[in-house]
Amino acid sequence: MHLPPITLFEPPAIYLNATPWEWLTKIPDYYNLWYAIEGRGELEIEGVAYSIEPGSLFLIQPHSRVAARQKVGHDVRNFTAHFNFAASSPIVEELQQRPMHGLSIPTKGLIENRMQETISRIRSGDNLSLREAEALVFLILADLFRLRNTRLLPLGDNRLENLLNLIDAQPGSFTRLDQLCSSSGVSAAQLRKLFVKRTGQSPIAYLTRRKMERACYLLSNTNLSISEISQNLSYEDPLYFSRIFKRSQGKSPTDWRNT
Repeated sequence: MHLPPITLFEPPAIYLNATPWEWLTKIPDYYNLWYAIEGRGELEIEGVAYSIEPGSLFLIQPHSRVAARQKVGHDVRNFTAHFNFAASSPIVEELQQRPMHGLSIPTKGLIENRMQETISRIRSGDNLSLREAEALVFLILADLFRLRNTRLLPLGDNRLENLLNLIDAQPGSFTRLDQLCSSSGVSAAQLRKLFVKRTGQSPIAYLTRRKMERACYLLSNTNLSISEISQNLSYEDPLYFSRIFKRSQGKSPTDWRNT
């Protein structure tokens, strides 16, 4: 989908919010790109609550009612950019139907580098640097839409379903429960309940099952070594991977490949 040019309403900025931090507002007639660099808390948009974690992103639409607060001891530092699209576009309708709220960014390094470069341009102060900052915000938005359209981001109220899709597509992307929580924007206790209800397994048991299924496929259909398959699935120790595989499949990886 074509992403139209944007117009910044004011220079983007990075804020370190003082303790205790609370935010209660109605967004004016522009979009607010809000990204958590550090800290933890909760952000509500039109009454729907989302977790704030490092890497959480919100593209808040004009006129939305917003309330946010930090967790005690977790000061929130965030990037924000206020903008509007310079031309009418189906993007506006798409954002209404599929809002970018509480997304967890799998490519945090790339996004945060663009944000830091944007702030550097703003500090230069000249008109050319401001236009460059605007172009960088556009690139951030382009990255977000590209990632979402390849289903790498959890979306709105479909957070569990999208996390399951991400695990199925890239089981090696996760190793711990806290990573699953961060990616979905759901607490550990809630995520366990949702997984058991949806899959009959805990989050880690489901993740391990998908990893073993992917390992079976790679053993049967590729020439990757067992060490390479272990690394592909984020097991640093191939021997540990082999023990998990045998416990799951009843055979060692070598025996499985030779059958």
